[in-house]
Amino acid sequence: MQHLIAPMEPGYGWSSGPPLDRGFGMYDCARLMDKLMSGLGFADGYAVQGGDIGSGLARILALEHNAKAINVN
Repeated sequence: MQHLIAPMEPGYGWSSGPPLDRGFGMYDCARLMDKLMSGLGFADGYAVQGGDIGSGLARILALEHNAKAINVN
């Protein structure tokens, strides 16, 4: 079975904004995305596609978290 999960970065789409009381960068966003994917049962790995800001996020997920494959544009 295949799954498609399309989360949004904080402050984009239907996502609530990032915390305003502290700094919140790409590494924080990647940590949350990885936590989401692990919580959904993909702790062993997942693929990521990202464009624009998402391309940087995809690279961080591949280098420091459990993303096994990325596609950037």
